[in-house]
Amino acid sequence: MKKGYIALIICLILYLIIMFVVFKGDPKQKQKEKIEEYVLFSNNQVWKYDGSKFLTVANNIEALTNQKFYIYEDGAYKGKYKLGTYENSLYLFDDDNNSINYNGELIGFTDNNKHIVSPTISQTIDIKDQEIIKQFFDNNHLEYQNINYENVQKYISDIDNDDKLETLYSISNMFDENKIGKGYSLIFINDDDKIYELIKDIETNNKSFSEGYGYYVNNIVDLDNDKIMDFIVTKSKYGSPDICYMLIQKQKKEYKITKSC
Repeated sequence: MKKGYIALIICLILYLIIMFVVFKGDPKQKQKEKIEEYVLFSNNQVWKYDGSKFLTVANNIEALTNQKFYIYEDGAYKGKYKLGTYENSLYLFDDDNNSINYNGELIGFTDNNKHIVSPTISQTIDIKDQEIIKQFFDNNHLEYQNINYENVQKYISDIDNDDKLETLYSISNMFDENKIGKGYSLIFINDDDKIYELIKDIETNNKSFSEGYGYYVNNIVDLDNDKIMDFIVTKSKYGSPDICYMLIQKQKKEYKITKSC
C-alpha cells in the first residue's frame, strides 16, 4: 500500500513537471519568440518576417518608433538609427537625437544586419545593353525605335552567387505622357545572354494610364540569407500616391512573385 502511495506521488510530480514545461516553457526561448524581425522601406511601409514568409505590418508605428534599424541608402550601408515619422515622412535619428539626412531609397533591418545589399545606382547604358534591350523589345513586339533611354535603369549585381556579375534592366514608359506606341513596364535579367523575366506589363497607348502599372526596382538584397539576391519592386498606378512593395525571389530555376500587393 505504501509503495502504491509513493508511486502515485512520483507520477503526480512528473505530471506537474511536464505541465510546467509545456505551458511555461523556457523563459529564454519565449523571449526569443517575441523578437520579431522587420524590414523597412522609404515610405514607412514595414514587413515582418515570420521565419518563412514576409507579411505587411498594418500598424507600423510601433515597429518604427520602438526599435533601431540598420539602414541602407541606395544599397550602401548608412548606419543604425532610431526612426520617427511626421506627416507621412520618415526621419532618421542617431543616439544623440540628431536628424540624419538622406536622399535615396532606403531599406532597413532590425535583425543581425547580415543581409547582402547590392548598390542600386543606375549604370551607363552601352552598345551591348542596347542590343540586348532591342532583342527583348523585338521578342515582345515593342517598337524599339520609340524607346526613351531616360526610362531605362541598369543595375549590376552578382545575383546568383556565382562570382559573376549579372545585369538587371528596369524599363518603364507606362506613365510617360509623351510616349509613342505602347506603354510598358519591364524588368528582366541578362545572365550570360540568358534572359529571365521578372515583370512584363504591356498595354496599348490609350489604356496605359488607366490599366497599366508602373513597376520599378527599389532594392536588390538577399532577404532570406540564402546567398541569392531577391528583388524589391514598387508597383504604382497613374495619378495615385499609393505605392506598394512586391518581393520577387528565385525558386528553383525561375523567378516568382512571392509577395504581391
